[in-house]
Amino acid sequence: VILHLKADEQEFLEPWRLRGLVKQFSDFIEHPIVMAVEKKSADKKEGEQATLEDETLNSRKALWLRSKAEITEEEYATFYKQVSGDFEEPLKVIHVQAEGTPSFRALLYIPKRRSMELQFGDVKAGPRLYINRVLVQDPCEALLPAWLRFVKGVVDCPDLPLNVSREMLQQNPLLERIQKNLVKQVLKALEELKAAQRETYGEFFKELGQILKEGLGRDWERREAIADLLLFEHLKGEAGKTITLAEYVEALPEGQKDIYHVAGEDRAALAHAPSLEAFKARGWDVLLLTDPIDPFVIPGLPEYKGHALKAADRHAPELPEEAKQKAEAAEGEFRPLVELFKAKLTGLKDVRLSSRLKESAACLVAAEDSMDPRMEQLLARLGQGVQGPSPRVLELNPEHPTVRALLARCKADPKDGRLEAYAHLLLDQALIAEGSRPEDPKAFLARINELAAKDLA
Repeated sequence: VILHLKADEQEFLEPWRLRGLVKQFSDFIEHPIVMAVEKKSADKKEGEQATLEDETLNSRKALWLRSKAEITEEEYATFYKQVSGDFEEPLKVIHVQAEGTPSFRALLYIPKRRSMELQFGDVKAGPRLYINRVLVQDPCEALLPAWLRFVKGVVDCPDLPLNVSREMLQQNPLLERIQKNLVKQVLKALEELKAAQRETYGEFFKELGQILKEGLGRDWERREAIADLLLFEHLKGEAGKTITLAEYVEALPEGQKDIYHVAGEDRAALAHAPSLEAFKARGWDVLLLTDPIDPFVIPGLPEYKGHALKAADRHAPELPEEAKQKAEAAEGEFRPLVELFKAKLTGLKDVRLSSRLKESAACLVAAEDSMDPRMEQLLARLGQGVQGPSPRVLELNPEHPTVRALLARCKADPKDGRLEAYAHLLLDQALIAEGSRPEDPKAFLARINELAAKDLA
């Protein structure tokens, strides 16, 4: 074969360029690729013809084609560093040797930490694709879904034709079958790691769990298998301690059917949220979702093993029959105060009595037909908010002394100017209790000072 080069492409005659090309695309070809290079000699005389010697450019060591029993941990780790650019050893090695249609070999690695490219770059998923040791595509996005983009490695399938385009590869049914196999192998490896080394898996999940969660919304077929791998902090657990959905379901007390969760930025603030008081009173657990991606992906898992997932700040525990009758009576009793709050407080979806509050006077909850407030905040930060936050619902605790005192004052003198001030004060308190800030902090402080002055006068 004679290759003719253009005048401006002479770099492809340079030894360093040829070495790089062979290393990149043909390093693992079984047959040696040899280049004649000039032998350096210190005693070479002027005009004397240079001595040439053969240099083999490819390593010819395709690790993935060898038997698992023949490969040492050191060899696995060395190859991982070569294909990933990572300086650490891998967390988990997945060596697949599949026979049938298609027949392929794969060597995949799960890293310990999130790489720099995953933190700051738009990373394409997929290991390298080889066909009979010849590199065809790097990365091959058709081999693994985007929610497993942290997995590195190589796949070699001799059943694929070498002369295929990128577009033909993406539509090849053999790749779809390979992907299903690889995803199954990765999920199995993560499940084994979680079962055998929970603490180690917990560290992995802190680093890469956010990416794994994306599969809940993107991969409907495997969402329950992904859900099995999720870890959550929870109301009844210590800070930093996590629980799986399976462990949550196993510990369900009598009378509780659903899985409850609440989203927010801070675990401590969530644990003390007024909306969880009814759950605490019953001894029910609540998952605390502090990962920014949670409000986006958790709706992709409407249920788990027959148990519905519900937001605790939207759905309160169902009341016993006796408590329902008491609540209905309270609605009639507190109607004047509720109507006054509705008239004086603008921007709310509704004002109503609460069945979830046990200690706090008031709390804010999301309307059932509105977007999760946490998601709205994140979209607003990304500049994707449409019309601002959805109106919230203010719930009042009919058993709280402050609310009962306000009802008495409302019945005695509905035109008392302090009633409107206290209505705004309770609304601001509800915002603070959930970790937000009052819409007008200056007015909030002025109301406190004004009310204090009147009461102390």
